[in-house]
Amino acid sequence: MKYLKTYESYWTEQEYVNDIVSGLANYNITPIELNRIIDGYEKDILDYRESGKDPKLFTDKIVKDLELGQGGFGTQKMGVTMGRNKSNFALSV
Repeated sequence: MKYLKTYESYWTEQEYVNDIVSGLANYNITPIELNRIIDGYEKDILDYRESGKDPKLFTDKIVKDLELGQGGFGTQKMGVTMGRNKSNFALSV
């Protein structure tokens, strides 16, 4: 059975972030990139939490902003610098 959380049931910011991370689990995002995304959106996360918005709304915002498709991490517009294969990493927030 799934339980619905209301804003009041979030005791910490970490619980709110954990729900966002859980929502992004459907996308093949590495833990390092996930941390960079969360760090880049930190101010927005706090704004959403303080205004009582559901973390699912914020997850949808990230998916839209980064153009994550059903194919996961490989279909997003963000690049990663790895070894000799260099592409631009731009997290526009």
